[in-house]
Amino acid sequence: AALRWLAASADAEQEVRLAGALCRFWDVRGHLSEGRRWLDGALARPGGAAPPVRAKALHGAGNLARGQGDYARAAALHEQSLALGRALGGQMGTGGTLDSGVAVAQEQGVPPADLAGTTHEFHKFSAQTRMSGVDLEARRLRKGAADAVHRFVEAEGGAWPVAVTQQ
Repeated sequence: AALRWLAASADAEQEVRLAGALCRFWDVRGHLSEGRRWLDGALARPGGAAPPVRAKALHGAGNLARGQGDYARAAALHEQSLALGRALGGQMGTGGTLDSGVAVAQEQGVPPADLAGTTHEFHKFSAQTRMSGVDLEARRLRKGAADAVHRFVEAEGGAWPVAVTQQ
């Protein structure tokens, strides 16, 4: 009901924000077609949304498309999300979008070696490292088990935030 109300309103940003926030729900519950319809409508609205909000919604829409085997659409949506993330100077996590892009390519039979370019290198999750990530020019992004990421940050000469340790 909330999405229907927002679709009828003049608040395109809130519609994109809510649709983007519901992506995981639609994915987990198997409502991929419903999610794609709402996201396609929200993302096509004139006025649009702020780049971080739009990037998150594009990422979610790409995941839903991938879930239905629509790899060409998934790749296009992930590329748009990644471009927005890069334009924002890394203000938002590009790692998830890159991981999704890797998954799309690999599900189409592209070997991991073919995904590594001159400006980035992907690292798939492994039981050994308990992390996945991507190296982008001067940045090395990782996600995974907290203790594994903690060791990675310290090995790279970074400081692990005390507030994270206390939680």
